[in-house]
Amino acid sequence: MAVVMEFSCNCDTLCLWPMEPEILSGCVLVWKKNQVLSPLMTRFIEHAKQYLAGSEGM
Repeated sequence: MAVVMEFSCNCDTLCLWPMEPEILSGCVLVWKKNQVLSPLMTRFIEHAKQYLAGSEGM
């Protein structure tokens, strides 16, 4: 038995049942304020912000 957020599989040996009532979950991206971040982390945060700003209209 497993609880998963989203699962798609074409496997005849699995039985998938959605939970009732539906469970909704959110997520956050957190980093320490005023901390020096690597260039890679800075780019990742900027990418995440742009991606999320573009998905707000969905």
